[in-house]
Order: sequence, then structure tokens, then C-alpha cells
Amino acid sequence: MKYVQRWELQRSLFSSPWATYQSYGAQLLVSPLLALGILAPISAQSSVAQLTEPAFADETLNNISPSVEAIEAETASPSQGTSIQTSPIIFNAPPPPGRGAPRGRRVGGASRGNCLNYEGLTALVPVTDNPTASASSPNQLTWGQTTATNPTLWFYSPEGLIPEVPIELVVQDGTDQYIAATTLEVEAAAGIIAVQVLPNLETNAGTTAVSTVTLPVDDLLPWTFSIYCDPERSTAFVSVKGAIQRVTMNGVMPFSGEVDVNDRKRSLSQARTYAAAGIWHDALTIVATLHHAHPTDAEIDAAWTDLLQQIGLESLAAEPIQDCCIAEQ
Repeated sequence: MKYVQRWELQRSLFSSPWATYQSYGAQLLVSPLLALGILAPISAQSSVAQLTEPAFADETLNNISPSVEAIEAETASPSQGTSIQTSPIIFNAPPPPGRGAPRGRRVGGASRGNCLNYEGLTALVPVTDNPTASASSPNQLTWGQTTATNPTLWFYSPEGLIPEVPIELVVQDGTDQYIAATTLEVEAAAGIIAVQVLPNLETNAGTTAVSTVTLPVDDLLPWTFSIYCDPERSTAFVSVKGAIQRVTMNGVMPFSGEVDVNDRKRSLSQARTYAAAGIWHDALTIVATLHHAHPTDAEIDAAWTDLLQQIGLESLAAEPIQDCCIAEQ
């Protein structure tokens, strides 16, 4: 190897002048002593270099020249499966909306009966201070932006879900009319779940058809996510509330909702772009999808933890992401 060759060259550069000096000096010193009979002839097995070389020579060379093993260790490529940290993901929260923002609630709250197990229901959404807070406007806003026509919202369920405990996500307009509604009966363990905002299902002449209505641009739309947690009482539920705003930005491509989990570098770069632009839901969806697909990837795990930490939900970073609950369209 080239490192061995360099080592041999170093030894030759350091040892050759010393050896030459040894040989010449020894001849000047030994010859007269032999002639006078003071010094007996040196045997063939002995070495002048052994008699005259300073004891620290090899030690000095060892100290100033790194071993081949050390050089190889430093230049070895990272082991397969190890991620190299790149730039962090930074969420730049957008300015809060003005007056008329709907009230929100990020955590479920007190309940009774079977619903006690779902009190910790949490929406993975930023909470920001409301500069226009008043008697009719909340002090804090639970809201986020998206560029997708049918974005995905993420929630933490502290208890597992079963078909007898349906979940529901609705999005309304300013007149409380349903724009989107998704009701699902699923089975999943406790953890992080995803629910997509789908067009409202309309019933026409006894048939069910998907409406062509999607989220309008720029409108601040209230949403409610509920778990109907008591099969014995259909009116018993735990819910969280917030608002979502679909936006368009120059230089930012609308999010299609698809995440390429095989191209981690490109997908993470896309998430960083959305986060830097303040588009929370799209950034979170990409990182959460990547984290679900690659749970041991250090860089993706760091991005997931960083995002949640920036909105005060770092305690949920270690919770498992369940394969739930995107409805089939």
C-alpha cells in the first residue's frame, strides 16, 4: 500500500545519513585501537550500528510517524448504515394570522370512563402566541401551513385504536360547513398516527361520491380530530383542534404528498426547504415518513427530534410511528 511505501521512505531518509556517519566514524576510531592492540577485533555477528546508534532513534521515528493502522483507520470510509450529519432542519414559524383566528387545543384534556386512556391525545402542530388576542380571540393559536391540496396531519394517541373506537378528522370553512371529513375504523397500537385531509364525502341519491372540493388557498380553516373512545356512548370522545392554511410561495413547489423514501438525501433537502419557509405540515410529513421507513437512520432521527423539539413536543420523539391511518381513496 502507498502508506507502507511512505513509511519505508521515511525510514530510509532518517536512517541512511546516520548509518553513513556510523560507518565512517567507526573506521576512524577502531583502526588505531586495533593497531595498538587495545581493542579486540569485532566479531562478524556484532554490528557497529548496534554499538553506536542512539537508543532513542527508533522510538523517535515511531513517535513522529503514524502507524499504517492509524492512517488506514482515519481514512477508512464510514461503515455501511452510518449516516453523516449534514445541515440541521430549522422551522421558521410564519407570522400568526390576524383577527378571527379560530380557537385551538393541542392536547385532549380531562375525560371520564373509557376516554381517560385517551386524555393525552396530542396534535403534532405548532402553538404560537396570538398578537391580536382579545376576549373573542385566543391567546395562543394551534395552527400550521401546507402547500398540499390534501395534506396529512399527525397525532399522538396514548392508547391503541380498535374498530369499535372510530377516529374522525373534519375541516370546516368560515361558515362551519364541512370542506373535508374522514372517519376511520382502524386497529393500531399506541403511538404516532397520520390522517389525511380528504374531500368531503357527499351522499347523492343513495350513492356516495367524492366531492371535487379541496382546501382553498389562503383561507385559515379550523379542523377537529376526535377519538370516539367509549363504544357504549357514541357521544363520548376526546378531541384536539387547530387551524390549517394552504399557501402558495414563489420558489417553493407544492407538496404532492408523495415521499421518496429511497432517496433520503433529496427528501430531507425537500423537508428542510419547507421547514425554512414555515410550511410545517409538509416538512413534518416528509420527515415522519422517512423516519417510519428508516427508524435507525441517525440523520433522519435527528431531523425528526429537532422538528418536534422546536414546537415543544420533544417528549414524543421516541414514540413509535404506526402504519396508520391513511384512508384508501
